Amino acid sequence: MALRTDYKDDILDTRKKKKRVYNLIDQSGNVVMSGLSLEDVTVYSQVGDEFSSSAVNEAFDNINNRNLKTYTSLSQLGLSANTATYDEVLNALPDGSELMIYVTQSSFPNMKLPKTGGFMLHICKAWITTITLYDCGSGGIYTMETSGSIVETITASGKWKRAMIYTPFIGGTLKAGQTSIVITDTAINTGSTFDFYTSIYGVSPVTAPIVTDGSITLEFDAQETDMNVEVRVM
Repeated sequence: MALRTDYKDDILDTRKKKKRVYNLIDQSGNVVMSGLSLEDVTVYSQVGDEFSSSAVNEAFDNINNRNLKTYTSLSQLGLSANTATYDEVLNALPDGSELMIYVTQSSFPNMKLPKTGGFMLHICKAWITTITLYDCGSGGIYTMETSGSIVETITASGKWKRAMIYTPFIGGTLKAGQTSIVITDTAINTGSTFDFYTSIYGVSPVTAPIVTDGSITLEFDAQETDMNVEVRVM
């Protein structure tokens, strides 16, 4: 849905009043004093800008009609994959454009990635700047961890944070009569959240899982038949 671009400013009828006029009322709505005007007598070290309806309308019109130019290689920006950093890409990318490329650590050595493997890198430099990695292996999403000005903080040693990572299902088989199963995977860590699935309807872990970096231990009531247990890590 398009943003509104028809906001209007108040226009004071100066034929009647030269300033805004207010009534002072009590908690019951009774007028205590009428015809008051307010005067700001604050001493400012800096006077701020007025944000008028025309400025809002212009900004929203630019958003509604934005046509992002899309770049699909660093060479289009005059950069080399062997040497480019995030700072250089941001500086080279024009306002109102985006970059979408496939990256690996070996092919882009100066653009630090959160882990090994292939990613789709998306940088959007429009009314806001976003830098996102899409993990082609796990389907996870990473965003650049920033504070303050994004241009100042995106460096070759910048830090990525996991926005939301869904691993493929991992699991094993709980043998008939057994009550615990240990599932191991590098995606598991103490900061993860989990979804659990079993091949026997209605069976769930009976205690809180025990999680360490690299493994999760699940406790179940003993079953009469083998049961497949799967975990999805987020």
